[in-house]
Amino acid sequence: MRMNEKDREVLARFDAIWGRVQPECASEPAAKPETPDEAQGLRLMIEQTAAAAKVLSELAKQEPRCACRLRALACERSVMARQLQGAYYLLTGERCAPGASCAAHREHAKCLRCLWQTSRNQALHARRYAEATDEPLLQTLYTELAALLDAQSESLLDVICTVLG
Repeated sequence: MRMNEKDREVLARFDAIWGRVQPECASEPAAKPETPDEAQGLRLMIEQTAAAAKVLSELAKQEPRCACRLRALACERSVMARQLQGAYYLLTGERCAPGASCAAHREHAKCLRCLWQTSRNQALHARRYAEATDEPLLQTLYTELAALLDAQSESLLDVICTVLG
């Protein structure tokens, strides 16, 4: 079976990642692991995304007017957190489980505003991470994450207007 150039590139990227996760099984020497700052930044994004999913889920229980939209946003955040956890594992070879604690907010509008600000900040950081990394997998993941976070911040703004209105 002949491989074309694209197949070779995909296989090389796979081998590089596999070399970081299971160096004893890699077909080539292990590639340079992520720097601590990049891994720490990815871990922080996992923590924040998982915490936001929990807060949105709790708010959905308390705000019946926006429950459907809040549950959808919580579900999207959970999916994001799992994707980031997968990327973290592939790049570092370690599992990253977000902390179980999540601050409980009583004032819904303030909580939603905090989530809106966090979404905007995370989108900005995701764009910066995408520009800073050389790993195509992370570039794609961060770019998609930034777009999704922008969309979520717009949805959160609509929810805030509904709650305050």
